Amino acid sequence: MRSRLLPTRPLSRLFTYTLGVGLAFATLRAELSAQPEPPPTKPQLDYSGGTGAIKGGPSFERPMMWSVRCPELAEFHLVGTMHIPDARFAQLSPTLLRLIDEADAVYGELDLSDKVALTAKLTPHMLLPSGETLESKLPVDVYASLKSYLELKGSSASMFGMMKPEAVEILLPMLELMPLLAQGLPSLDEVILTRAKEAGKEVGGVETVEEQIESLFSKSEEESVESLKHTLKRLMELHQRGEAPHLKLMTAFFKGDEGELLAEIMAELEGAPPAQLKLFDRLLKQRNKRMARRVIKLVRRAKKRAHLFAFGAAHFIGKDSINALFKGQGCSSQRLK
Repeated sequence: MRSRLLPTRPLSRLFTYTLGVGLAFATLRAELSAQPEPPPTKPQLDYSGGTGAIKGGPSFERPMMWSVRCPELAEFHLVGTMHIPDARFAQLSPTLLRLIDEADAVYGELDLSDKVALTAKLTPHMLLPSGETLESKLPVDVYASLKSYLELKGSSASMFGMMKPEAVEILLPMLELMPLLAQGLPSLDEVILTRAKEAGKEVGGVETVEEQIESLFSKSEEESVESLKHTLKRLMELHQRGEAPHLKLMTAFFKGDEGELLAEIMAELEGAPPAQLKLFDRLLKQRNKRMARRVIKLVRRAKKRAHLFAFGAAHFIGKDSINALFKGQGCSSQRLK
């Protein structure tokens, strides 16, 4: 039965964070064995926000939030997120809580309401055609490197045996997240959209899951193998330094340091093969243009309603960012405290 070839639940939850561009939702229940899996232990965190949500816990130094004013449009707000689960998202800043509560409509990158349907659309793009295996798709040296890295992380290549090389490449840096996923910790996107939905706000997404999938899964087989090889090399170097893949990104994000966050994003592209550079262009630069157009369209159509848009923080920083595009259209964008 094909579903038995999928990963166990904590790994399959990585599907929901896979696109790193907004698929921060849902659980795809798939197991390797027929034995029932005990439910994960979820920490008792209060995701309603506020300084007491995690007693003694850390908080944002400076959340990435902006107020945008455009000619003939109502003021709207932006908040940069991370599509990675973290307990610190249980403690939101008073300003961010106010923006959520005062908004009439809150939009993420995607509409996360139908989690099962969204995950079902993603899964076929992760898996190889029936009868093919990951080992048969990879050169011997690349497959050996993959096995070695997975063993270092306490995992096994058999868990990825039916996945496409580009799907494996996406999931590998996220293995460190499995303990957090097993606990059921949400990403910041989920916290914001859930709070808005429970408050009766209009909640939706500015993109479709098909658009995000098209942006992500676009490499040829040869490009996918070369890209996976480069990613394995980078991950092994991080492991040898004792550094988690997302550590510096998350540190910069919680500090609210735009320059540091942008530098870390660009550092991950050093020495990257052309396929990865093209993917970066599609996932950020090209999508930024589409997302900016749709933000303006939503605000214009709704006239004086208050809007909050919560996208990955990388979409709002740098010369090709959504904020830069707004400024190019005569809008002003001001970072909030």
